[in-house]
Amino acid sequence: MKQTRISKEEAARLAQRDRNRIIGLAIFAALVGGLYLYSASNARDKREQQDAELASATPNRELTAEDIAVIPFDRPAVLEQIEDGTEAGQELLQSEPLRVVFDYARLQPATALKALGLRDLDSASLAGLIADPSAHRLEAFRARGVILDASERPRPNGLGNDWIGSMRTMSGDVVHFLVGAAPKQPGGERLIEAGDYLRVEGLFYGAYRTAVDAGDGQGVRAITGPLIVGAKAAPSTAPMEETVALEMPSLGAVVDDSIGEIHEKAEFAQAQWELMGHALMHGDDADWENAPEITSELLREMYDDGASFRGKPFRIPVSINMDANALGAGDNALRIEDFTDGWIGNILWKKPAHVIHWLGPFKRTDLLRDTLVDKNRYVMAKGYFFRNEVYTTSAGEPARTPLFIMHSVDVFTPEADPSVAWFAKGVLALTIGLIGLIYFLMRADKRKSTKLYEDMLRRKRARRETAKAATPA
Repeated sequence: MKQTRISKEEAARLAQRDRNRIIGLAIFAALVGGLYLYSASNARDKREQQDAELASATPNRELTAEDIAVIPFDRPAVLEQIEDGTEAGQELLQSEPLRVVFDYARLQPATALKALGLRDLDSASLAGLIADPSAHRLEAFRARGVILDASERPRPNGLGNDWIGSMRTMSGDVVHFLVGAAPKQPGGERLIEAGDYLRVEGLFYGAYRTAVDAGDGQGVRAITGPLIVGAKAAPSTAPMEETVALEMPSLGAVVDDSIGEIHEKAEFAQAQWELMGHALMHGDDADWENAPEITSELLREMYDDGASFRGKPFRIPVSINMDANALGAGDNALRIEDFTDGWIGNILWKKPAHVIHWLGPFKRTDLLRDTLVDKNRYVMAKGYFFRNEVYTTSAGEPARTPLFIMHSVDVFTPEADPSVAWFAKGVLALTIGLIGLIYFLMRADKRKSTKLYEDMLRRKRARRETAKAATPA
C-alpha cells in the first residue's frame, strides 16, 4: 500500500485548522449561553424596574409584631369558693372570689383576651355556661347588647366606682356584667344608661341571678345569666341588616379627596362599612361578567369624576400584588374579626394612577409579600369603587388614588410558556453537544497526531532498513 507522505508544514497547517475549529465552537457555545443568560437577566431587571416604579407609588407599610402577654391566674383555689350551683347561691356575689377574679380580668390586655380564645357569647355557649359554670370559669367572651339597667358599685378599697348591670343580646338572652370603666360621654362623663348599645369583653366569673326587666313584656323578674367581668364597657353597633347593605343609604354623602382638600376617613366610615357589607352580603349577585374592566383610561375618568362611578362594580385584570395584610376590624356592624388592606399596581396604568388601594371584608394573610418576586405576584379582583383618597407615597409625597372595596381577590398563576422551556432545553442540549463535540475533536486530533508521529517513525525505520540493505558487505 502506497503511503502518503505529509510534510511538516502540512501537518502544522492541519493541526492549526483543527485548533481554530475547536476555538470557534467553544466561542459559539459561550455566545449562545451568554445570550440566554443576558436575556433572562434583562427580563428580570426590567421586571424589577417596573416593580420599583409601582412600589414608589405605594405607601410604606410598617408591620410590628403584636406582643401577646397573658397574665397567669395564680389563685385557682379561690374559684372553688364560688357558689353558683343553686339559685340561692347565684343571687350572692362572694366578695373575695369576685374581687380576685375581677382584678385579674382588668389586668388582661385586649391581645391577651384573644390569646385566651375570645369569642362571641351566643345562645348555645350561654346555655353551656349556666348548665356547668365551674367548667368554664375564666374563659374569655364578648357580649354585645342593649343595656337593661346599670348602676355604679363602690370598690372595696373606696377608690372610685365600678359598673354592674345587665344587657339583652340580639338573640334575646340576658347577660350580666361587671366592668371597671363606663364609656365616656360627649361631655367627658363616664356613664352607662338603659338603652345604650354596648360591648363587654372579659372573663366568665359564674352564673349570676338578679331581678331585671328583660323587655319581653313579663316585667321585672329574677333572671339567671352569665356574669362577665372585664376592664370596660365600650360603645358598639347593632348588626347590619341586609337591606342596609343593599341600599347603602350613606354612600350618597361620600365625596372625593383632592390634594388641596383632604377629608377625615372617619367622616365616611359608615358608608365604607355599608359598601363592605354590600360586597360581603350581595357581591355574589352582581353581574361580574359584564362589569367594566379597569384600564388606564377608566382610571383617569374615575380620577376626574369619582361621583359617577361610586359604588359601581368593576373587574381588576391580571395585575401586580404590591402588598396586602389582614388587620383587626375592631367593633363593627358586619361582625367580622379582620379585614384586608392592600395595594395593586399595573405597569399599563399610566399616570395619574399607577396603583389602586383596596379593602376587603375578609381575612387574607397569603398576600403579604416579603419580596416583589413570589408566587403571589399576580392577582385578579372584583370590587366596587368607593372614593378617591389622598395618601403619602413611600417617597413622602402626597398622591391621589382610587379606593376600592373588594368582593374577591384571587391569585393568578400564569401558565409556563412552553417555548421558553424548550429554548432552555435546546440551549442545554446544544451546550452539552458542543462540549461533547469539542472533546471528540480533541481526542481525534490527538489520535491523528499520534498516528502521524508513528508513521514518521515507521518511514524512518523503513529508510534505514533500505539503506542498510543497499550497502555492500
